[in-house]
Amino acid sequence: MHRFWNIQELVEGTFEHLTPRELSRCARTSKHISNYALNRLYRHVNRLTDILKILGRLTVTMEDHGLCKKFENELEQKDWDRVLKYSSRTHTLFCGWGGRHCDYVADETFEILAGSASHGPLFPNLLKITWIDTEQHMIVNVASFATPFLTSLTIDVPVARDFSIPLLELAKKAPNLEDLDLDFKWPRLSDNLPEKLQGFDEVLIRLHNLKTLRLPHSWVQFVSIHGTLSKLLQLRVLDMSSRPVAPTYRFPDPSIGTHALSLGPFPKLQEFRFTTSAEASFRTSCFPANVVSLFLDILGAPWSGVRPWMTTFQISCPHLQYLVIASSVPLQSDEEGTDLPLRIMKYALPLRQLKLFELHLEYPLGASDDELRQAALSWPNIEVLRLCPRATDANYHPIPTLGCLEHFARHCPSLTHLGLALNVTGSIDELPDSTYSFSESFKELVLSRSRIAKPIEVGAYLAEHLAPTTVLSFQTGPYACRLHQSFARPSHFAEPDAPALHRQWQIVAEVLSGLRRLRKKMWMQHITRTD
Repeated sequence: MHRFWNIQELVEGTFEHLTPRELSRCARTSKHISNYALNRLYRHVNRLTDILKILGRLTVTMEDHGLCKKFENELEQKDWDRVLKYSSRTHTLFCGWGGRHCDYVADETFEILAGSASHGPLFPNLLKITWIDTEQHMIVNVASFATPFLTSLTIDVPVARDFSIPLLELAKKAPNLEDLDLDFKWPRLSDNLPEKLQGFDEVLIRLHNLKTLRLPHSWVQFVSIHGTLSKLLQLRVLDMSSRPVAPTYRFPDPSIGTHALSLGPFPKLQEFRFTTSAEASFRTSCFPANVVSLFLDILGAPWSGVRPWMTTFQISCPHLQYLVIASSVPLQSDEEGTDLPLRIMKYALPLRQLKLFELHLEYPLGASDDELRQAALSWPNIEVLRLCPRATDANYHPIPTLGCLEHFARHCPSLTHLGLALNVTGSIDELPDSTYSFSESFKELVLSRSRIAKPIEVGAYLAEHLAPTTVLSFQTGPYACRLHQSFARPSHFAEPDAPALHRQWQIVAEVLSGLRRLRKKMWMQHITRTD
């Protein structure tokens, strides 16, 4: 058995093919691993069983993929000292069972493990726990790993049993928790949910330092927990949105400055993510004046279900700067569904402080150029504007033309990203002559799902109005190019799904080649006139 000087070779799957005797020899051999390698391993723990198999003389039962319950008796004090020497450096613990390359370890094994260390928690300086289990239907005793330093906990478990007890134990041991992310997908969770939430109230009361709280979106239907939530005086981000459509990025953390803090519920709340399934009283009681970021999943609701929310935003959120609206459920196929993006945009026009506004719906924005001019005038501070840029049904609905870009260039000096679907089926010569240009800070123009008859002419036209460093994309994904660069290197073809990428890059090459030919032709005409 060779010495594992490269710690990754052992961690990334070698042990799966070894017998218990060989694993024992690995454990002894690993004592020769450099401190540098161990430091790298123990900063972030991805597979708890790997560490135990490396550091301890453990009896492993490979047939049932579990650790023998007697392993704690196999460790002498010097072994525990060695474990704690490195486990004290661990800051993050990730347990992902049931997924790819993940072992299944019985819940009682973890309880034995956590209780085996005689000097306190196995990871005394743990800051973050991520617990993902796609097979089990309960939360194991994660409190066994809790420490006073723990600041972040993420649990993704299809829970069907009580979840308040283990969380309450953790709250007692980790009063300084700042980020709590719970995702319970089990269908039976809705059964007697209000009764189960009563125990969760006590959990929240103890976690008075919470700054970020993410809960299952179905909980937004129950007003019973709002009273407790509003007592979290440090809460800045409350997320009760539907997971599939929620943006993965975090909004910037803007300074509220001299804005008067709300004396009502959620005094420090700045970011709110939720769905339209909330009760009506939710709208009137949960929007402090200082909220600056909102994400709303409309769940396929018609305009009658969306309008009250937009009215609430206008009245209750005077400092709103970041607004994202999406739908995890298909919209209605009638006229009310196709007109929904435009209606939402019009109701957002009074929100003059907006810096980011995104609509992610399946129908394109059916606005005229004049209506987009009004939008540009209404949002002088807008930085990111995405108006259904990936609409899947853009070919059969009226959409704005290329002329609307001038309004954003002239009236939105802070704009950095713009995405929407345009109708450019006519000739470029039909557009009025204009000398407008986007600022140097403008980074990206996405015209995906647009109806473009002659992309070469459109590219040449846009090249006159965009900065050389602006990324122009007629479609999503790899079909994007910087105007000042020629063509992508051949190495790009080595990416996954190379044929598809190759075809798309060929189109880009044609556009760029056409731009060069047009510029050369215009230059020759200029020289001829000069002569």
